Amino acid sequence: RGRPSSIQSRRSRASDEYERQDGDKSAPIHLASTNSVLDYADVFELEYAASPTFHPSKEMLVYERRSMDIMTDRSKIQLWTYDLKTQQHLPLLADGNSYSAPRFSADGERLAYLSAQDGKSQIYVRWMETNRTAKLSSLHSSPSNITWSPDGQSIAFTMFTPTQATSIFKNMPKMPKDAKWADTAKYIDTTQYRSDGAGFNSPGFQQVYVISAEGGTPHQVTVDEFNHGGQLSWSTDSKALYFSANRDENWALLPYESNIYRVNIATGEIESVTEEAGPESAPLISPNGKYVTCRWVNDRYL
Repeated sequence: RGRPSSIQSRRSRASDEYERQDGDKSAPIHLASTNSVLDYADVFELEYAASPTFHPSKEMLVYERRSMDIMTDRSKIQLWTYDLKTQQHLPLLADGNSYSAPRFSADGERLAYLSAQDGKSQIYVRWMETNRTAKLSSLHSSPSNITWSPDGQSIAFTMFTPTQATSIFKNMPKMPKDAKWADTAKYIDTTQYRSDGAGFNSPGFQQVYVISAEGGTPHQVTVDEFNHGGQLSWSTDSKALYFSANRDENWALLPYESNIYRVNIATGEIESVTEEAGPESAPLISPNGKYVTCRWVNDRYL
């Protein structure tokens, strides 16, 4: 199998001819045909690599090989491996389904990833030595930001969790059989109630969950009505998680504010770690557990 480049085109048109400028054999090759101009259809011919994750041995990595399916007009994601010593690319999960977000356990023996092969995106784990796979979750919403605990016993993730919509239309009369009434009016009492391309937002928040590495019912760690999302990072003792959120009571009016927080898995107690002006995100705990790094934008309100 040939190695895929980070961005490559599979186009092969018979009308394309190649020539070198001024007959110089050392000069770069240029397309002689006007078909060399990129057009909309070429989107379906492009492939690129994304989301590389290193094996703990640092001898190989797994990455997403992304492309577009012209028959369904949807992205197609396969998981491939790359051997750093032999520089060989090999398919790991490359059938008709899509797989994403590969994450190695600390010992490198298992690989967690996401796939919607059964209809909805779920968490799967693959044992690398035996090539056996287990479906860990049966979630109603799509998980994201999956992260192994250092002890390999749990996987944390974030997921949209719906809440009950507010309504002022209560005790309405019962609609007679076979009657055709207009839909109930929509009552809106939130600031961010609509998104471009998605329409009205469903009521709910991003929350942090933890599921056993052997599967089962996930445990909801955060419950307050704030969006707790983004990259997650475990404490070295696997007893707490770090995440970013805007937990200000006026969070909807402060879209560019967020801080780093720590939540105790057992008790759900949350404490603030950073309080800088501007957004802090993507926390990462140092191997000795003494430091936390994060992305920070110095918001000077320019």
